[in-house]
Parts: sequence; C-alpha cells; structure tokens
Amino acid sequence: MILFLDFDGVLHGLGRPVFEHLHRFEAILRDFAQIEVVISSSWRETYSLDTLRAFFSEDLRPRIVGMTPVITAKWPPYPRHVRHQEIQNYIVSQGFDTRP
Repeated sequence: MILFLDFDGVLHGLGRPVFEHLHRFEAILRDFAQIEVVISSSWRETYSLDTLRAFFSEDLRPRIVGMTPVITAKWPPYPRHVRHQEIQNYIVSQGFDTRP
C-alpha cells in the first residue's frame, strides 16, 4: 500500500515549527508495516529523495520509496489538479495502474 505524503499542512502547519507532527506520523506508520510512502510535497522540488528520507527516523527511511514527478507549466492556463496528475503519473510509471 502506498501513501502519498505532503509535508506542508500535514506534518506542520503554516507558521508552525517544521515537522512538528512528524513524531505522530511516524508512530502511526510503525503500526502499519505494509505502508510505503511516496513524497508528493513541493519539498521534492528542492531536495533529493535521500535528503527527504533523512528527515525521518532511521527505521522508517527504507519505507520512503519515491517522489512523484513534478509537472510544470510555463504559462497559464496551468493544469488543473496538478498534484492529482503527478500522483497518477507516478502510479502509471511504476506499473500500478491496472485499469483496462
């Protein structure tokens, strides 16, 4: 099972300490060993996968298995539902899309 994870608004709130809720997220993740995490946060545009993994506890780093691709547009109109499209592209690229 894959969980697509955004950081901002999930692991910390606007104007709040960065990753203030990471320990809670990690505690829940430890209860569900079948879940792998794919980063869909805008942080993936600045940091490598290895750098993003380093934010997590050592025992959970192997479960951070990837990042969604970044869809960019050079001018309006920008694509609607970009995050959804990025996740869909990841699913297809990994061969998980089983639709006929």
